[in-house]
Amino acid sequence: MEIIFLAGGQKHSRWVAQGVDLYCQRLRHFVKFRYQEITPDKRTLRRGSMVLAESQAILQRLDPGDYLVLLDEKGRQYSSRDFAGYLQKRMNAAPRRLVFVSGGAYGFHSSLLERANGLISLSSMTFPHHLVRVVFLEQLYRAFSILKNTPYHND
Repeated sequence: MEIIFLAGGQKHSRWVAQGVDLYCQRLRHFVKFRYQEITPDKRTLRRGSMVLAESQAILQRLDPGDYLVLLDEKGRQYSSRDFAGYLQKRMNAAPRRLVFVSGGAYGFHSSLLERANGLISLSSMTFPHHLVRVVFLEQLYRAFSILKNTPYHND
């Protein structure tokens, strides 16, 4: 199984890149993992067309058998332990690829929402899309540390 995290939105600052790199390296100790940024087409300046272009770029990267989970404010919220259980359940279902997607500042187009197998919310608060990258990767790493019973997570 492979876990993929697709991150939409604009380029980000150096400290975000450092956080992303740190957790990507850590995750690769537990699972085949890939992180990829989806940059919207610069020619699409209007909000609606930017969302559509980004969603289409994401859809083009998906395989038919992928289990797609969108990080969305309307999604279900989990504690860290519950998210680890959710992750284990998804891995036990044996999709070839488990794909998590964080969209840009304006969310997802309906075509991508229709394709999604699930929605997860990190919080009822709103976060900048570049910060979501680091927070989600840390939570994904934390979930694996819980599943592998390493000393990272403290209750």
